[in-house]
Amino acid sequence: MISLGVGSNNDAVNVEVDFSLSDLTVLCSDTWSNQHWFTETFNYSQSTTFKRNTTIYSQNLYTGRNGTGFWGQDDVTIGNVTVKGLDFGVQNVSYTSTGRLGLGLPEWESTYQNASDPHLYENLPMKLKSQGVISKVAYSVYHRPLAYNNANNGSLLFGAVDHAKYSGNLTTLPMIKYSPTGVTIASNLSMDNFIRERHIQVLLHGIKFSVNTEKKGKTMNITNNTYYAAINPLYAISIFPKPIVEAMAVALGAQFPTQTYKWIVPCVNDENVVFLLDFGGTTLSVPLSSLLHQSGSSCVLGVDTLPDHEDFIILGQNILRHAYLVFDLEDCEVSVAQVKLSKKIDIQEIISLVPGAVKGSTQTTIGSITSEAEQPRLFTYKTMAPSDTPSPFKSSESKAVSLTWMMVLFGFASLITII
Repeated sequence: MISLGVGSNNDAVNVEVDFSLSDLTVLCSDTWSNQHWFTETFNYSQSTTFKRNTTIYSQNLYTGRNGTGFWGQDDVTIGNVTVKGLDFGVQNVSYTSTGRLGLGLPEWESTYQNASDPHLYENLPMKLKSQGVISKVAYSVYHRPLAYNNANNGSLLFGAVDHAKYSGNLTTLPMIKYSPTGVTIASNLSMDNFIRERHIQVLLHGIKFSVNTEKKGKTMNITNNTYYAAINPLYAISIFPKPIVEAMAVALGAQFPTQTYKWIVPCVNDENVVFLLDFGGTTLSVPLSSLLHQSGSSCVLGVDTLPDHEDFIILGQNILRHAYLVFDLEDCEVSVAQVKLSKKIDIQEIISLVPGAVKGSTQTTIGSITSEAEQPRLFTYKTMAPSDTPSPFKSSESKAVSLTWMMVLFGFASLITII
């Protein structure tokens, strides 16, 4: 979760970062909900720079609960930068306690997905470029591993990469799109199709289990198959197809008591006991301890299982906090490396290619799965309210924007600080 300043009064509004959406939405001072109490909202009626649009805003989620409101335009401050005339949704009916900062692909904007007149507008990442703040519509994500103090603390860095925060290869992979069949209404999607259609995804080429201690050294395959993997840090735990979870359980000597319906394993806190995820150029090392939850004197394997017929992977926070990620929304690529705990800063701006990155596997298909970059992008850009908005993806002199954030998942507390 991060904090934004909205409007002429710089109202403090908390938003969750969401890679499956592309709109910014904020809760207003008269937001209705039967579940939550809102403390930080946008009072649009008191902002002298706010321009309300007559267009209805609707946020469709796979849960079936939709937030509604209206579109508007105002100045938004993120970190130490103020973005002028940003279009966003103002929710006056919400089933969540915060707004959302969507950082997904442009074609996931609700004006394109859910409208009778599909079109795109300049969302926050694109505005940062067109207003000369960054050179490329890209951002980097860093989490501290759980083993360290302040583990939820990480950084969201727009338009740049921090070389001090990763080790080994920074490998660039194509984003993958499942079964491209044109625009699909999100409200008609099942959870399966929503994840496949509306999540940033890459190919995962295999998983191994490795034990490399003084007493024991061995590596065994969990799977050699290639799967497409959705990246979603809003999930606290990762989700795998049933054969992968069962193979993990066998490798760990796990038991499955019928009274718990959970895999019970010995508690291990050794960073030399790891799962190795092959991304075709970078092998991500995830300590077993990150995938365990204490349950009495034993531990539970902290992954979920997909239904029998599902064959994809959702990479949640317990895996992603071990990855340094760079999302290039212009070239539809993701760069991944092993995260490194460091207080140092070595920031380099992204102007064209991600600096320091190497190309990984060029495989872009598994059956009907296709690279996002191979899809035609014939979009018409519009603004939701009158403004002098420059064209999207405009080259300009720029600087990187960074803010420190702590993600809130399942009620964990957060603090916001600025680098």
